[in-house]
Amino acid sequence: MITYIITIMSDKRAERNRMRNIRRRASIAHDILWNRYVLGEELLQHDQEFMMSLLKKHPSAAKKIGTGVQSIYVDRNKCWPDNRCFHIVRVDGTRTEFSYLKCLGLIQSSRKGCDA
Repeated sequence: MITYIITIMSDKRAERNRMRNIRRRASIAHDILWNRYVLGEELLQHDQEFMMSLLKKHPSAAKKIGTGVQSIYVDRNKCWPDNRCFHIVRVDGTRTEFSYLKCLGLIQSSRKGCDA
């Protein structure tokens, strides 16, 4: 019985820590997206490294990264022009966008035709 209670408490603590980490990472990504850069501006190296760590958790990470990421910049979302999102320039010159919320598992799907 005691082991069962300790296990439940440990699981709850782990879940609280996981959610705290997600909130912290979401807050940093939001700050990068909305406060640190103007539209079209390329991320500085330390911010790009942080966003790459999130991008690797995106459900379509392999597709988004493609041939490799040359740079990441902030710009308008093509489906929701009043919103911003992160855009990727791949090493082969192709471009795509991604949502940090998807990287963190906070949203699952996009509007049809929108694959951030």
